[in-house]
Amino acid sequence: GVLYGDTDGSGDISVTDALLTLQGSVAKINLTAEQSAAADVDGDGKVTVTDALLILQKSVGKIQSFPVEK
Repeated sequence: GVLYGDTDGSGDISVTDALLTLQGSVAKINLTAEQSAAADVDGDGKVTVTDALLILQKSVGKIQSFPVEK
């Protein structure tokens, strides 16, 4: 299954994942289907700055889970 927030596929959720998600959300880089699925942590069907912010918050322990996991 998908590890939500793990955009780089490293097996954990880090600031790097948030950065990749941010870059993908503004079309600076193209995310693969798998990366997009992992990055869409708010479950709205697209990768946005909101997803990047949520991943950043989880990577630093500010939130415990993503909206898509509830």
